[in-house]
Parts: sequence; structure tokens; C-alpha cells
Amino acid sequence: MATHLKNGYNVEFGNIGYFSAKLKARPVIEKDEIRSASVEFDNVNFRASAWLKKNTRGDLERSSRGFQTSAKLSEEERRSLLEKYLDENSYIIRTEYTRLTGLLKNNAMKDLKGFVNQGILVSSGHRNQMIFLRTPKK
Repeated sequence: MATHLKNGYNVEFGNIGYFSAKLKARPVIEKDEIRSASVEFDNVNFRASAWLKKNTRGDLERSSRGFQTSAKLSEEERRSLLEKYLDENSYIIRTEYTRLTGLLKNNAMKDLKGFVNQGILVSSGHRNQMIFLRTPKK
């Protein structure tokens, strides 16, 4: 498949659909400024076949679970859980804090950043590799 896409062909995958290469080039004002060396592979496009579209249609049902919501612990309760955790561990990550408190991802991150702003924690790293440590005592 990769070889055919690289050579500019669309690839049909049985009844599933079609794959094609997506190309990109630098912006130009006049189309005669485009050279083959400035065109490069960007991504793979997928277009579902009529058969796949037809056979995936069906009735939808409302989930019995409903929407997920964050736990309703108070800030003091969450802070107490955090401090107890940090008594036994040197740091905490967002996923562990989520498991500990029952908060959803964004609320857990907002909470941890709030503890950093209050001076309770310090953060190290960035994005999904961020860890939170207890602020050193002076």
C-alpha cells in the first residue's frame, strides 16, 4: 500500500474504501512557481466505500451511563487525599490524581495547577509528561 501511495496511486481496500496520498507544497502566488521538489507527502486520506457506509448505518441508542462527571469532593478533601498520597510517594501525575479524586482529566489538571499557584506543589515537565512534587519546606 505504501509503495502504491508513494507512486501516486489510489488504493482500494476491498469493500472498505479508498486510500490516497495527501500532498502539500509551500504557498505560491503564481502557479508556475511550483516545482516538483517543493511538493511533498503530507498525510493519507481515506474515503469509505458505499458498501461500508450502507452497512454501518443503524439505529442509535442513548447510553445508559450518560455523561461522565467529576466527583463532588471538596477542595479540602482533594487536598487531604493528595497530601496522604505524597506522604507515601515522591510525586504525582495527572492520571494518578484523576484516579485518586475521581475528577475528569481537565478538572484534575486545573486542580493540580491551582495547587501549584497556591504554592502547595511545584510542577516539572510539560504537557502529558508533567509531574507534581510537594513544595520544598524552607
